[in-house]
Amino acid sequence: MGLASLRFRLLVLVMVAVLPSIGLLLAAAREGERRAEVALRGDAERLAQLVSEDQKRSVESAEGLLTGVSRMAALAHPIDPVRCQRTLADIRAQIPGFNNLSLVDEGGNVMCAATPFSSPISIAHRAHFRNAIGSGAFAAGEYLLAQINSRPSYYFAAPVFGPDRRLQGVVTAGLDLGAMQRRLEGHALPAEAVAVVTDATGRVLARQPAPVRAGERFESPLLAAMLRGASGLTRQRDGDGVERLYAHRPVRGPGDRPVMFVAVGLPTELARAQVRGIFLHTMAGFGGVALLAIAVALAMGERLLAAPLDRIIGAARRLSGGDLSARTGLSRRRGEIGELAATFDEMASSLEADAAARRRLEEQFRHAQKMEALGQLAGGVAHDFNNLLTAILSFGRFVRADLGEGHPSRPDVEEILASAERAATLTRQLLAFSRRQVLEPRVLDLGESVRGVEKMLRRLIGEDVQLETRIAPGTGPVLADPGHVEQVILNLALNARDAMPGGGRLILEVAEVPAGAPERGGDPELPPGPLVRLTLTDTGVGMDEATLPRIFEPFFTTKPAGKGTGLGLSTVYGIVVQSGGAIRVRSAPGQGSTFTVYLPRAPEHAAAAAAPAGTARRGRGGTETVLLVEDDASVRALARRALAQAGYQVLEASRPSEARALVRRGAAPLHLLLTDVILPETNGPALARELLELRPGLRVLYTSGYTAGHLAGDDVTASGHAFLPKPFTPELLVERVREVLDGPPPAQRTQLHPLAGPIS
Repeated sequence: MGLASLRFRLLVLVMVAVLPSIGLLLAAAREGERRAEVALRGDAERLAQLVSEDQKRSVESAEGLLTGVSRMAALAHPIDPVRCQRTLADIRAQIPGFNNLSLVDEGGNVMCAATPFSSPISIAHRAHFRNAIGSGAFAAGEYLLAQINSRPSYYFAAPVFGPDRRLQGVVTAGLDLGAMQRRLEGHALPAEAVAVVTDATGRVLARQPAPVRAGERFESPLLAAMLRGASGLTRQRDGDGVERLYAHRPVRGPGDRPVMFVAVGLPTELARAQVRGIFLHTMAGFGGVALLAIAVALAMGERLLAAPLDRIIGAARRLSGGDLSARTGLSRRRGEIGELAATFDEMASSLEADAAARRRLEEQFRHAQKMEALGQLAGGVAHDFNNLLTAILSFGRFVRADLGEGHPSRPDVEEILASAERAATLTRQLLAFSRRQVLEPRVLDLGESVRGVEKMLRRLIGEDVQLETRIAPGTGPVLADPGHVEQVILNLALNARDAMPGGGRLILEVAEVPAGAPERGGDPELPPGPLVRLTLTDTGVGMDEATLPRIFEPFFTTKPAGKGTGLGLSTVYGIVVQSGGAIRVRSAPGQGSTFTVYLPRAPEHAAAAAAPAGTARRGRGGTETVLLVEDDASVRALARRALAQAGYQVLEASRPSEARALVRRGAAPLHLLLTDVILPETNGPALARELLELRPGLRVLYTSGYTAGHLAGDDVTASGHAFLPKPFTPELLVERVREVLDGPPPAQRTQLHPLAGPIS
């Protein structure tokens, strides 16, 4: 065969692998859009909850204000209008968000108000007055233009009782709708999203964006669903032509009655656009690897890749200016002013705590969105893409073996294999940070893992970095995947090396953290119970506060172009979280960084059930008979060839019915079933159960390119049988087959469910 023919066949091999993968990516993107629209429901409901809680605090603020003022009014009876007006004006000046305060007798006549008035005013017909008089408790009304100052307001009222507990009237407060509008605009909404707040009659109190004036009726098919008073979801196309999914919730006041309604609508196109962006990024990564393989086959190369009244007024001004730490510091024992100041301080404390909680919730929401979308995309393409990579890696090795050391095309084949290995690494990294890889946890001594990679670490980090290990005696074991634990250690160590370009010191520590240890600090994200801690501390350049929140984001890197993919730390994060642990970081510019990994200590029954390390003979063939069941022709062909070259007798089937027929009519002994998990007609575990009834001593080895999410329902990882993830090489296949044949029978294997104890 000539050189030109060989190059042509290499090119055809790469094209056969690349073109279907592009089609699979497109199909996965469409499926990702559908799933993302389902996730949009949860996003809309969380944002609606944030807005409704904000409005709920406004109602509670009004209730606290009027309760304090009603006590002052009761003590000041009979009313001195001039003194009353001054007092109410002083209070209004110090409390932001309210445009008027009034004292009203039981007949509805305004006796005094913060805003002076000349002619008699009656509010007997107003809903908030009637509700407060009728219930004898704090009550809300509806949208109205204040009679005194004609400003759009939403009014509340609270009863005033005399010393004899007789009703003397009410105090009212008008909530400034301009302030409500500004608070609503403070919520960060996605592009083309809509948020609206209405009163109990359906009149608009605030809207973001705000083309509708306050007081206008909310003309929308959504209104009927909102006024029914229950939370729900409604999909509709608005007047601007945008289809939105609305989550609506009532804001309940006294007596659990709805006093306002909140609706947040997210454009349905938003979910699809997010998945599209991630798809394009992933497509660029996979496309770059594919183009590199094609270019190498043609002898070309390219690579990719946020005094008491004075003190109250000052605190109120600071609070209105955005200083949420503003407090009056006044004691509640100072009478009515102290009560008012204490109410203000409680309100400010609540606002500060809620703002911090909202920021954390929004950050968690954004991170969850990104990880879920990436996980959906990675999981959707993993199976078929891993099948293709298995074929490229294996047939490429066969071609390399057929070529002599001096053959002019051998470097081209080496580059194709290197590109395929990089593609496989990229696939594993995508599955790792999206927490969708298949883990094979074992009872593991973390200190021994550190000692096992220490020599390799010294070579990788270089002589200018001093490595120090500190393993605390008596540290308990963990339940984790040994290979992935080593990957965590190596990734963190290499990250530390890059942070010390001029050399420095790297310290690795392993120690146990008891359940009640002070260092847990009440962190709710740390797993309960005793933990084992792995700490890596470097003396490098450190990181600033702007960088720290982003270091675990996929594709984020501070290294120069071409020096990293941005997947190292995100891979670490995914492995740790999927293993049931947590990771924490401390760093400052010029002061180095400390990464701390917490993993749950293995339960005592799991440690006792752990099998000793095997003594499989790596890479040795045999003469046993293997039944190979694989629906992908390329993977089946390479597996047959690899096993046959290792001396095994191979029976092959492309579907379960063929495998059953071979077993039923075969007289020769059958030693091992090598089967894909996902098959036509039925799945691999179901086929294995059928064949084990016919051949009880049969060993089973599963293989699949699917992610952990797809295999969770197939009882693969907890079945007691061995598992070989795709992509794999001929050498790894032969080694794994030998290991299963030489190992204990399935009934004698210790079955450890991932991240749990033995299965009884």
